[in-house]
Amino acid sequence: MKTTTDWHCETWMDWFHGGLQFQVAHHLFPKIPRHNLRKVKYEYILPFCQENGLTYLTGAGFFSLIGVVVQKMQDQAN
Repeated sequence: MKTTTDWHCETWMDWFHGGLQFQVAHHLFPKIPRHNLRKVKYEYILPFCQENGLTYLTGAGFFSLIGVVVQKMQDQAN
């Protein structure tokens, strides 16, 4: 959760991203088929994060997401 983030997109765009927009779910459950990643995110991971006070980051657009990733890399390097 500290080193990755998701990319927000509409359900109809899932085919285009191929599941790459669900990085957190993919890294927590790497063997889950990509068509189930949205369900895992909303039914299991987000409620878990809310119950335990964890931050779940989702980028709204490509450039803002790149900024988040670069900032995370800088934080890890420091």
